Amino acid sequence: MSQKLSPDAEAIRQKIKATVLEMNDHGSSTRTKEELSILGTTESDITYGGTLLRRQVSDLVGKMNIAEDYILTVTHFLKPTTITRPSKRYVIALSDKVTITPGGKLEEGSYTIRQDEFDISPGASVVFVTLKV
Repeated sequence: MSQKLSPDAEAIRQKIKATVLEMNDHGSSTRTKEELSILGTTESDITYGGTLLRRQVSDLVGKMNIAEDYILTVTHFLKPTTITRPSKRYVIALSDKVTITPGGKLEEGSYTIRQDEFDISPGASVVFVTLKV
């Protein structure tokens, strides 16, 4: 079951989405590598990072009132991927191509909380907020 982000959280999600698009637009950014960086690329996904993105995602988590200790990950999936590590995680859609199986389509501006294994669709861009155990 998904939930809509609050208006304040949605405004920050829009900034995160713009930041990810800026990173994908090779060469046009005037920001430093410390502010924006691609942390890793595999055949199945791209993971983003940097001080700007970390600050934006931390602001989003604050607006969502997630007070526990957590790990932040911003990822774009290039092919269908199974998320296998069981732990409580918020999945926040950054694109309109997010489908979680089981669970269905996750609309932009929405999030869901998962604790089990699930598949995520190719073309999906998401923020994972994984709670530390």
